[in-house]
Amino acid sequence: MDQLREHFLACLPEPLREHEDTPELDAGLREIWSSGQASHPEVKLSADTFAKALGTRRSEREFSWREISAPDFFLAVAALENDPVAARTFEATIVGPLARKLAAVTRDTEMVEATIRTVRESMFVGTDKRKPKLAVYTGQVPLSAWMLLVAKRELASLARKKPREIPVGDAHEFDDQPAVGDPELLALLRAHRGVFEQVVERALADLEPSDRDLLRWSIKEGASIDTIAPRLGINRATVARRLGRLREQLAGTVRAELRTRLRIGSQTFDSLCSKMMPELDLSLSKVL
Repeated sequence: MDQLREHFLACLPEPLREHEDTPELDAGLREIWSSGQASHPEVKLSADTFAKALGTRRSEREFSWREISAPDFFLAVAALENDPVAARTFEATIVGPLARKLAAVTRDTEMVEATIRTVRESMFVGTDKRKPKLAVYTGQVPLSAWMLLVAKRELASLARKKPREIPVGDAHEFDDQPAVGDPELLALLRAHRGVFEQVVERALADLEPSDRDLLRWSIKEGASIDTIAPRLGINRATVARRLGRLREQLAGTVRAELRTRLRIGSQTFDSLCSKMMPELDLSLSKVL
């Protein structure tokens, strides 16, 4: 374990290596490896292998290694390294519950079984175009949540290929399954949606009552600028400018607050915001 820092940094390109080479790096790596090992005491995974796996993923994705789910990342790496105990644990605790969870989406048992087979294989077997999925899991979200999203996307893909075989009443369950996108990012989006709505509510509470009224008329009541202008005794152009400034102010405040509360890499943060910010009006309408 004396070379964890070296193994981790060796996987990074030079500019990123300089950024990550902090005084607490070695102790931090030891701590998260120890946390993973303590959660899976019978699994055999060396600290060096753990550090290399984390470094490889960090070289490919921007995320904070300090914030990963150490037990889940430890299990994923060990299972991919063919540790038998890790493989059995992964099957029992992560793959096993999928059938029950997918059964809540569709009653087509054959489709569920096909989905699980495909997802299980994709975790450990790569192709010419992609690595095994466990080789890109970064531990930013719980392994079970990430796995469920991967499975739901595969199930949705199968459903699109044979839509007539979905029992009546089940098709709507696939409407919110994105056809594209990173499952780990989507899981992060779901995990932080509540934080986003809290931040929006707080930002709204800091506005002047007159500004909240203006937003309520526009967003919640759906009133047009021509309708709002007479209420305020100002022209429609002024209303439009006020609404524009309010939206920019709120978006800036929400983004700044999210930045302080979500300890994630800037690239991942930007990706999350690109998904969240279009929902700003919907979140505002809930609290106006």
